[in-house]
Amino acid sequence: MSPLNCSTLSNASLPLNCTTELSLTGYNEPEALALLRLFAYSVIFIVGVGGNLLVMLTIRRPHMKTVTNIFITNLSVADFLVCLLNVPMVTTLGHLGYWPFGEYLCKFLSFLQGVSLSASIGTLIAVAADRFKMVVLYQKPNTKIHQAYTAVVVIWISSIALPFPLLLFSHIIHGASEEQCIEIWPSPYSRKIYTLFVAIFLYFIPLGAISILYSLIIRKLWSLTESRKVSQQRQKRIVRMLVIVVALFAVCWLPYHILFLYMDFVQPDMTYGILSAIMSTQWFIYSNSACNPIVYAVLNTNYRREFLKMIRCKSNEQRTVKTKDLKLSGKVVENNISMTDFSGNESVPSCTSTTAI
Repeated sequence: MSPLNCSTLSNASLPLNCTTELSLTGYNEPEALALLRLFAYSVIFIVGVGGNLLVMLTIRRPHMKTVTNIFITNLSVADFLVCLLNVPMVTTLGHLGYWPFGEYLCKFLSFLQGVSLSASIGTLIAVAADRFKMVVLYQKPNTKIHQAYTAVVVIWISSIALPFPLLLFSHIIHGASEEQCIEIWPSPYSRKIYTLFVAIFLYFIPLGAISILYSLIIRKLWSLTESRKVSQQRQKRIVRMLVIVVALFAVCWLPYHILFLYMDFVQPDMTYGILSAIMSTQWFIYSNSACNPIVYAVLNTNYRREFLKMIRCKSNEQRTVKTKDLKLSGKVVENNISMTDFSGNESVPSCTSTTAI
């Protein structure tokens, strides 16, 4: 599909004025600010990709395959995709000032961010519902592992629906000499409705429902007798961790939704202030994808233990010394020398555990 030109868009709805948007490519950003942004996004990329990869790898352990951990892993998959694909693209776009990746990535990356948002909020709802069932409706059967996997599949399939218009309305347009990736809607009204729809159904309503569920869970836990409170300490720790994850999601995504509602309903013209606000809100939503593994490591003993084991195992593999040309019985052989203890027995790092979240 060939890129569009501003002169052909007189009847189209742009998210901002075409001429104004294209003139921003000539804006000379201070070098210190550019380096700061590059550093900030690099931190998100390293922590987000590495941290979420560790979370995904923990599910390989049989003792870590619980319903809650399956949902946490699903959340990490969504965050991992965003950090791996969207963050480098947005960093490059912010540095260059124009879109260098072509029409297909213009459509796909916007769509991927929408799918990730939908999958994340769907997973947070699933986790809250499962904890509510376990704590408040404890008389009912607990969610089974195969039911959790089914829920994950349903979450991802349903997550395609709401971002699907981005595949249709994201386009490349030609400026004076550079290309831009923007959304081109049939009318200003349709764009406003979509922005409002996303904010309501992917933020305000889900977070309201999740808040109600966790409020009921917390009230139930704190209303237990003293003897039962002791036995439910583990549940309290898990709920505390999950509430923090939800709170981080709410805080990091709120500026994004407020800003785009403001742009569509109050200030449709692009200004340098709006541009700076967009860059800031993007950093917040991407930082949310990197925060969750840190929360798991700090607040959950089992995840912290598994992370340390994987890091130690990797470190020990790198410390294994490979020697060549070792002569035994007159023959040249190749042998791997492993770390040994003082008694001469081979020391193998423990990578097993018997507890889970």
